[in-house]
Formats: sequence, C-alpha cells, structure tokens
Amino acid sequence: MTVLDAPAEAGIIPGLEGYPEFRFDPVQLAFIGQAPPGFGDLSQLARVFEDFGNAEGFYRGDLLMYMIIWHGEERALQLFDPLHWRVKSWQNSLSVVRRMPPDDWREADGGLWVPAPGLHTRRRQGPTYSHHAEVAYLDPAAQSKFLQLAIDNGWSVRQLREQVQAAKPAKDGEGGQQVEFQTNPMSVRASKLAEKVERLSKDCTVTAAVVLLEEAAERLRRASVLIAKDGGDDESE
Repeated sequence: MTVLDAPAEAGIIPGLEGYPEFRFDPVQLAFIGQAPPGFGDLSQLARVFEDFGNAEGFYRGDLLMYMIIWHGEERALQLFDPLHWRVKSWQNSLSVVRRMPPDDWREADGGLWVPAPGLHTRRRQGPTYSHHAEVAYLDPAAQSKFLQLAIDNGWSVRQLREQVQAAKPAKDGEGGQQVEFQTNPMSVRASKLAEKVERLSKDCTVTAAVVLLEEAAERLRRASVLIAKDGGDDESE
C-alpha cells in the first residue's frame, strides 16, 4: 500500500447514518453536536466499528477518547471485554490518536485531550492511518515533517518507517557517530528504561494499564532528552 491509497470512506461503513452528532472525515471523527451523546449511543457506535473490521483506526481511537473524556476512563474501558472485542486494536488506536488529536483539541498531561477551538490537527489526508501510527511517538514537529515527506515522496508505510529509523541518532556499534548528549549515563538509562516500558505496554492486554504504561514511557523519553540537554552531572554509585 502506498501513501497515495485513499483511506476508507465513512460511507462504506453501514450504520453511521444514525449518528448526526459526528462528522466522519477521512482522518478524524469530528464531534459537531451540541451535547455529548449518552454512553449507550457511543457504545453502539463502538460496536459498529468493531463489527466492521476495516474501519479506520482514527475512528476507533477518537471515539474511545471521547468516551473517556465524557464518561470517565473506568467506565469507557470496562466496555471492552477481551472475549468480545479486538481489544489490542482499540488500544493501538487510542495510543496513536492521543498523540495526534483531531481538530479543535490538543494534548494535555495525563494522556487526554482538552478543547482547543480553531486548532488544526496534525493528521494529513493522503497518508494512511498506518503512516500516522509510524510517527505518532515522535514530537509534534517531527510528526508533521515526516508526514509531509511521505506525501512529497510517495512513501509506503515501510519506506516511512525506514526513514524515521534512519533519522534516529546512531547507537554504539552501529557505525554512526553517537550524538553527544547520549553519553550522559543518566540520560542513557532513562532512554533504555523508556524502551522497556514501551515493550511492556505492547504485551499488556489491560487497556487502562496500557495507557498508563505508554504515558510513563513518553515521560521517560522526555526526561532523557532534558537530562541530556542540561548536561547534568554523571550519577554516583
């Protein structure tokens, strides 16, 4: 699949006509209603996305985040019984959209969104949801940069992944010149711990725990960068 392949059109998903509170854009589930829908209505819409296996990941993630914001995380996540739902797909979608909110929302501490009227999403039409998933863990500027490069160069998901990996600072033994700030022992330890926590989140099947683990990994990555830039003293044993 190339970057020029269009995402799934909302019109081919049966059952969406019964939800006028939402606009089903190619890259976002936009809320256009006056008041948040009830939990039952949102649960029914979630089932539509669950039953339609090829539903866009943006729709799943955005809907789950709306449910968490409007009805609380505990209640929202209790809906997803692993015996009847593809829980991992919902977890992955939530992980992507929480880092790339739709129009009129922005990221906030705790992994949620807060209203931001007039703010445009960093998501781009053209690149698929899978392209966005490849860059979601990057900082906002890098997300926009690589999505634009994918558009300009017609990169497939694999090609985008390779370009993102190639842009990372080289590690010892990989032939590249190591970025100076990585030599700070505390920064390196924080970075490695972030990688371990992120791997743990991918193996976890409890949605609420996955969200917390991903937040912890992101905070550790940010701490690693801050420590490196500050040039803090080496830790003593």
